[in-house]
Amino acid sequence: MSKLSSLEIVSSGIICPLGGNTRMTIAAVNAGISAYGDVDIYGRTSTPYRMALVPNDAIPPLHDELLKLPLHHKQRRMLRLSEVALAEALAGLHANAPIPIFLAGPESLPNCPTTMTAKFINYLAVQTGANIDLTSSRIIAYGRSAGIYAVELAFRYLESTGANYAIIGGVDSYLDLKVLGYLNAQDRVMVEGANDAFIPGEGASFLLLSANEQNSPEKARIYKPGFAMEPGHMYSEEPYLGEALSAAFAVAIKNRNHNIQTIYSSHNGESINNKEFGVALTRNNSHLADNVNHQHPAENFGDLGAATASTLIALATASRHTSLVYCASDNGQRAALCVN
Repeated sequence: MSKLSSLEIVSSGIICPLGGNTRMTIAAVNAGISAYGDVDIYGRTSTPYRMALVPNDAIPPLHDELLKLPLHHKQRRMLRLSEVALAEALAGLHANAPIPIFLAGPESLPNCPTTMTAKFINYLAVQTGANIDLTSSRIIAYGRSAGIYAVELAFRYLESTGANYAIIGGVDSYLDLKVLGYLNAQDRVMVEGANDAFIPGEGASFLLLSANEQNSPEKARIYKPGFAMEPGHMYSEEPYLGEALSAAFAVAIKNRNHNIQTIYSSHNGESINNKEFGVALTRNNSHLADNVNHQHPAENFGDLGAATASTLIALATASRHTSLVYCASDNGQRAALCVN
């Protein structure tokens, strides 16, 4: 068993409200473009939700074989989103062997049905025609942070098998009336006049990772993640201390052992994010550049849910310096890793 300290990011694919590929998304974020607006879905105060959605004509139709199945409408949309991003990421693959996918999916919310079933990756193989190793593939249903947990699974897979490639990614959509209704009842969905809410979004992103240990100046590398659990999370009765993110930062920074120039975060505008971010900055200050740059692109493309982590990692590959990517899930998972 060969231990790997980092993996090469061979290629990436993104579809989100800002654009249909990685290059377009990076350019739009750097330009400060926002993709959200009012939609024809109304909250309990008869005020339209403010969302960031991918145009329906930007994603392919559902495969004929999948149309025959009684799939939840959200699952159908996630399959269509995934096809675009996965095709872009797979363009960098020059091998014929089946490849596993470690996929981030939506986290469970109270009273909301699970919309990503265990067979989602099987359906994805049908939708895309990709040669997926279904036996080794896994779904991690932790929401925003799940993509970083997927990276950990990719490390384990590549170390234990000696394989050359693995794919990690994530897909999600808040275009789900049940989920929107639940979040709106908590005043979390952005509407006109809201002060502490977020912009629901949607998207998919994938990264092709390689066990190649030879550093290439043209390719970014990803380092082993750090994880922690926040006991006082959004759906817990425990007191919120905001300390878990700091622990995840510390492990991720140690695994890279380099000062951080830029932080890419899942911060979506809700105030609950502020305390733990401040604690994490204070406790890890010695490893951060004096003018560390905090990027929170949910202000551009909305909250991408389970597609957040892989999208942030893809954005970080455009930086010339060491970046820290972190994500926080509603159910308490905190995760971080470095990209260089």
